[in-house]
Amino acid sequence: MESLSLWGTEPTLNIPVMIKYNFFDDLFKIEPYLHDISLSTNLISNYNRLYQFYEHINNLAIKYGKSNIHLNIQWSIDGHKPITDKNRGQNMTEKILDTLYKL
Repeated sequence: MESLSLWGTEPTLNIPVMIKYNFFDDLFKIEPYLHDISLSTNLISNYNRLYQFYEHINNLAIKYGKSNIHLNIQWSIDGHKPITDKNRGQNMTEKILDTLYKL
């Protein structure tokens, strides 16, 4: 396997659990050709989890001598403010954009 994509609900909510139970460490051990990891996020949850995820993957890349790891993050928004706020809740557009700017 060369590529892994995390989709569904909000992958960043599960990152601490996946790290705690060595999901990515085990994955790097059994998938020596893995070099591309992607996830989709709505950027509503705590953006620090994205940093935690990046640091964890970077540390594993160093540990396993993988210099070609690519981490791709796709963020989703439903459209302009009235549409996004209607679908996700009041002022969610600002929260999403604020998180994006912090990254």
